Amino acid sequence: MSSTLGIQTTAGRTPVCIVKPILYDQRVETLRLSISKQGRGGKTMTVISGFTREKRLMDPLVSDLKKALGCGGTWRTGVVELQGDVRERLRPILAAQGYTVKG
Repeated sequence: MSSTLGIQTTAGRTPVCIVKPILYDQRVETLRLSISKQGRGGKTMTVISGFTREKRLMDPLVSDLKKALGCGGTWRTGVVELQGDVRERLRPILAAQGYTVKG
């Protein structure tokens, strides 16, 4: 199975090879990954902060991340929230897109 992010994945959703990164914006953004349980009834969320782009550029990015990771999520101004602790699977995907990832 392959995702629209340009990364082929197996049934376990582990990145196998990078086919072609799709850059949504020419700016290089440094993103910070963290997990949060506050205000979510004990459920874990992966929080990606540091985005500086507008809504029309965020919608396709968040949609592609959710499809590639097989999880739900949403975004608010400058912050993307994905359900579960998906930091380890998320790092190579964001790095393939040209982002600098911390945390």
